[in-house]
Amino acid sequence: GNSQITVADWIKQLILSVSASYLEKLISFEDEQSELEDAMLHRGNDEQMALIMRYRSVLRKINRNLAYQKDIFSEAVYEEQNPLLRHFSSTELRDFYEKFERLHSMTDLYYDQLSDLVEGYLSTTSHQINERMKVLTIVSTIFIPLTFIAGIYGMNFIYMPELQMPNGYFTVLIAMALGGVAGLIWFKIRGWW
Repeated sequence: GNSQITVADWIKQLILSVSASYLEKLISFEDEQSELEDAMLHRGNDEQMALIMRYRSVLRKINRNLAYQKDIFSEAVYEEQNPLLRHFSSTELRDFYEKFERLHSMTDLYYDQLSDLVEGYLSTTSHQINERMKVLTIVSTIFIPLTFIAGIYGMNFIYMPELQMPNGYFTVLIAMALGGVAGLIWFKIRGWW
């Protein structure tokens, strides 16, 4: 009888120390996550993104582990006839369940916060890429017709009608400049630039 009580007390201490260890690590992680959040807001980069992905992976594993432990105590609270649990009071079992349930909720919360950081970073990056693509599209849209005109007049045919015009060179340059400016004005009117 005496050794069983000692084993039961040892198990209770083990459970308490495991839950305290999880809690300590999660609380210290909260500070690190807060710093990471601030860093991502000011100057997010791919290295921080990789770190966030590693943290999410670890949190997912811890969360799974805590879910198992929470379920064990949840079932134990309602299985008071189990002879293995006769040394645990229903209050102790409920206390253990609540500890692991709280830890499980914390990991869920941290995981969700990291997921929000990932989504925010991807959204910001996507917006920056869209802005760059917009500029490239505008430049391409203006210069492609000009390149077409330059390609035509760069052909080495002997009989090109405009070659005989004394002001043909300036006329084509002015037409190209007007075309480019008209493109810019059109983009401005449409609100694309």
